[in-house]
Amino acid sequence: MKMSVKHHESGEIMEVVATPYAATYMSVVSTGDARGGEPEEGEEGEEEEEGEEEGGAGAEPTSGSGGLGCVAWRAVSGCAPEGAPRAPQDDKGCDEVVGSGSAGWCACEFEARARETGCVHEMFTCRAACAAVDRGLARSHTESIEVAATTTTAEMVRTFQQAPEFVEYGSHNIMDHVRKDKPFALFMLCECASELKWPIAELRAHRDWPRLADKFVFGFIRLASSDQFQLWDNFAMDRGGPSLAIDNIPAGQNLEKYLFRPAAPRLMWLKESGQRPPVPVTGAELAAFFTGFVDETLPMVVKSEDVPLARRRLRGVKGQVTVAVGSTLQQIVLDEHADVLVLFYSPHCPGSQVVLPVFEALAQEFKDDDTRLLVKLNMLTNDIPIKHVKVTHFPALWLWSRGHKNKPIDYKQYNHQLDDGDGIHSHFELGMMTDFLRHKDHHVRDAHHEGRWDEHLMAK
Repeated sequence: MKMSVKHHESGEIMEVVATPYAATYMSVVSTGDARGGEPEEGEEGEEEEEGEEEGGAGAEPTSGSGGLGCVAWRAVSGCAPEGAPRAPQDDKGCDEVVGSGSAGWCACEFEARARETGCVHEMFTCRAACAAVDRGLARSHTESIEVAATTTTAEMVRTFQQAPEFVEYGSHNIMDHVRKDKPFALFMLCECASELKWPIAELRAHRDWPRLADKFVFGFIRLASSDQFQLWDNFAMDRGGPSLAIDNIPAGQNLEKYLFRPAAPRLMWLKESGQRPPVPVTGAELAAFFTGFVDETLPMVVKSEDVPLARRRLRGVKGQVTVAVGSTLQQIVLDEHADVLVLFYSPHCPGSQVVLPVFEALAQEFKDDDTRLLVKLNMLTNDIPIKHVKVTHFPALWLWSRGHKNKPIDYKQYNHQLDDGDGIHSHFELGMMTDFLRHKDHHVRDAHHEGRWDEHLMAK
């Protein structure tokens, strides 16, 4: 699924792909009016009842705008879709929710598959999953008699090692590569029988290679290292590769991420499962992927929690902090009716746990002010879908002001952080954050320096 997001420097609209946490692609639950509030009388507040006829199991493909039409959810027995026997009694219609506990795949137009998954996953519908599949790619998939070449992992490793521009990523050298301050081009190996034969020689012979060779840290990564670095969660993918991804390290690790063939990034083929093979990968397609990143035309991958029905409205209850997820954050911060202050936090960070109650108290301070909105985003399970918003520590505060939505402001520029090296959390005092949100110049009072830093957190 693509969403329009405003680029924070140029103000231009960019595209992102919203990806639920630890899952692949699904639709965002409708969130209604950006100004929020309770649903109007007669307005939809519950899930619509599923249609019996349209999109039912075995129905004709129905095409949405852009992607593929959906046929049905095809269930299998057990929890591994590869090679498992079919369980047609558990098939579902295109608009029926596929919940955790069901394994199988979404059957789409052109015999394409989407959202092939085991039993553990977020809820999704096959209509949304098929809509995320590129129609042209799927059609060429069906019409082509060629399939992507496979090889052994050892042979693919030798191919990478023979290319001087390529490195192997691992825990022993990862920080050396981070210090190069270039985007990572991550060829993730599956170490399986269907290891993809990446056309590296063809890529290096492509006319655009001289332009690309020095733009990235090109490298391959073994399955154990992908697990260690939690790449499957970071890119919201099913485990196992083979896959290709870009992590834009200069923007901050895991902040701006891109996937090759994002609608179906795991390029695996197990013949015994009846799964259709991936379309052959060419050097020109790889070059186009990397060129798209350089030219800033690639859609970002945004990890996101699901949107609970209780939070379908973007704006929460007055006096309370609104909870955002990766797929709703951009709609919330671009609301021109409000100055939107976002707290980026981690539930495992002690500092975040200290600051969260202060932030809730700040929401109470502005409970009667419809022009100020306080929002929090859990950075363990969500990504920021806006370029160049660099969050490298928790907690962090950013402000999107009315009339200046293309120029968000980082709180750390105003909170005198460098004046007090010991009591960093004193800089999230209630009075200081109130100043930052209320004053047009965002001027913030000095932090308290006497006593314990946590004694002044609620100081107005």
